[in-house]
Amino acid sequence: ARALINDPQVVIADEPWGNLDKVTGEELYNLMSELNQKREQTFIIATHNQLLAQRAHRIITLIEGKAARYSGRNKN
Repeated sequence: ARALINDPQVVIADEPWGNLDKVTGEELYNLMSELNQKREQTFIIATHNQLLAQRAHRIITLIEGKAARYSGRNKN
């Protein structure tokens, strides 16, 4: 939450859902999605959660620290 106070253009988050329960994690995802759509904030998120990653507009998969795969989809 502190990262969002100054309304940054880009937010970098490392495992933001790591210690959250399912409901709170979904609320955080919805907040990030809303900020992305309404304020055009960009979120760069590192996660091992494949289900959440699949909801992203773009995914870069790292293997041994190198970009191994890129996938993207159109924004709806």
